[in-house]
Amino acid sequence: VMHANSQIDTSVLDSLGISRTDALTMLDSLIAMPLNRFAGLPLDSTSREQLSFYALALMQAFTIEARIIALVNGIYEIRSELSIRYNRHWGELIEAVHVNHNPRIGWVGIYKVKGEDLVAFDPARRTDADTLICLHTTDSSSMPRPVVYAETVYVQDGYSYFTAVDSGITGAYDSRDTVTYLHPYKGIHQQPEVYYAQWFCRHEPKEAAGVPPERLLAFPSANVVGMVMGPPVERMYPPTDRRIVHVTLWVQVFDFGLGEHLRPWGSALREFGIVFRY
Repeated sequence: VMHANSQIDTSVLDSLGISRTDALTMLDSLIAMPLNRFAGLPLDSTSREQLSFYALALMQAFTIEARIIALVNGIYEIRSELSIRYNRHWGELIEAVHVNHNPRIGWVGIYKVKGEDLVAFDPARRTDADTLICLHTTDSSSMPRPVVYAETVYVQDGYSYFTAVDSGITGAYDSRDTVTYLHPYKGIHQQPEVYYAQWFCRHEPKEAAGVPPERLLAFPSANVVGMVMGPPVERMYPPTDRRIVHVTLWVQVFDFGLGEHLRPWGSALREFGIVFRY
């Protein structure tokens, strides 16, 4: 079942001093103009910037929300919200119009950091005593260096462990999409989106049988009410019971951008296995 809200939000137009009638007229003109003719318009930089500004305002104002509801096996109800907009159609012609792609997960790993009971870790400040263990990769060029490729994590006293996922930034390379914010006086403001991650785990039933929950693999954010997403690097507490050896992990990466009206959420999911040795 799909429900859509077909009413446009005039708050974007009102903040820019554009009437609904003028907006509809401009939108009709843009839709009626052949794309090849639009691309060849002889515009100076000021005119092109103004055209981009109003085109962005129209696309954000005429973005509508939709919700898809599915019932799985007659038991589980799944709801997914999405935005319907014009960006993909015009993104190839207007430089300021960007399409929101799903995040690209180039790698997933675990930082083994020297020091017990650390609550945070900045990979930019890692030392020779800290190790990045790569558990999954689709693009080794995006991996921070140095790195160890393995599926086994050795749990030792004197270390803290942090799960890590590709943040979209590797050195000077940035694969994140651009968020566009329209300011009534300052014009077009653009900035990169931000990635957030959510982690899930599954223990092998035979290994976990009889093991107290507090001795299983754990993520602090999973115990915080209302917190569903965290930064790309998050504290992980390895199992404290040596019967736990095989664990399946999932990471879901979301993108987020502040200031763009009804900007759709992009997400990507990866699954990988991990083996603990003590």
